[in-house]
Amino acid sequence: MPQSVTIPDTHKLALISWLRSLNGKSNSVRLTWETPGHLTLAHRDYDTVGATIWVPVTTEGQPPAIAFDPKYLADALVIGPTLRLVDKLNPGMATSPSGNFCVLMKCLFFICLNVSFKDTLSCRSSIHSRFHPHRS
Repeated sequence: MPQSVTIPDTHKLALISWLRSLNGKSNSVRLTWETPGHLTLAHRDYDTVGATIWVPVTTEGQPPAIAFDPKYLADALVIGPTLRLVDKLNPGMATSPSGNFCVLMKCLFFICLNVSFKDTLSCRSSIHSRFHPHRS
């Protein structure tokens, strides 16, 4: 069953601006719900320079911790202020009260042995999916 989080209009534009301002080599922002009624967004680049913000939100259920590309998350929030999340393995969906929606692919994190930290994280995120399952 999808869990949802809604960002109030009073904070939506500031959040979108913050997401679009994130520059660096790391293209992910992690969403967690450590404090009831608040969304924590954390961004850290490869040089360990980070930024964290907290946004008051309305939640239904217990949304999973998940990471998205900040640019695509900002674009999705323009479409709708409500994120619907099933779990940390599936894409999310941004929806609006008017019925508009978009699918938001999560970031994948690859952990490799014998490589530098810069090579261990990779974000493959987009508004649309390029994944085509192999059918036998």
